[in-house]
Amino acid sequence: MGVPACLWRRTGEIYKGNREFTELVGVDGYMMRDGRLCIYELMAEESAVNYWEVTSFTRPLNDHS
Repeated sequence: MGVPACLWRRTGEIYKGNREFTELVGVDGYMMRDGRLCIYELMAEESAVNYWEVTSFTRPLNDHS
């Protein structure tokens, strides 16, 4: 039994998802490559809003101040 797994960029673009994940969310495997689908498109609206609140940054990543 495999474990569903999905990798996405900070922008939400999915660049890899395994077969178990595609079966879990009900999406064709080709959609799980190269940014064709974004992770927030698979979420309920409230979850998508929370995702952006948690992952948004107000300063550049290299700013250590």
